[in-house]
Amino acid sequence: MVFPEGELRRYKEVLYLVDRRALQCSCQEVVWPWQTQNCLHLANGSRLSWQKGGNLLPPSPTQQVRVKFRDQLEQKDFAAFGRLGRRSIKKLLQESELEPWHRARIPFVFYDDTLVAIGDYYVQREFHCAEQQGLSLVWSPIG
Repeated sequence: MVFPEGELRRYKEVLYLVDRRALQCSCQEVVWPWQTQNCLHLANGSRLSWQKGGNLLPPSPTQQVRVKFRDQLEQKDFAAFGRLGRRSIKKLLQESELEPWHRARIPFVFYDDTLVAIGDYYVQREFHCAEQQGLSLVWSPIG
């Protein structure tokens, strides 16, 4: 059902009134000047920020940090830290229990052309570091 505030959606036997902004897909890649800006407001109304003290290796000063979205990905699988082998991105998003209307909006973080994180849910195995030694990403679906 459609209401002025949004749409009524069901996920896992729960009804949600989903804000219209949460239904907007993101279609524009963004370059993130992470060294001078720790918070990035995305066109779809969500926000991605970083803080010290996480388990994602920080990019080198020469690497460009880019944010893409699911419909822009060529890569179909991901080697998430704490998991054996590679899993499809679709399966990882399902396992994260992220509501379906947010799955097209979740930011995928790249260092140059390498996918290193899926929102604040998964870190690429090769870019994982000891807890508190790296960066921590925080994604807020509605800014």
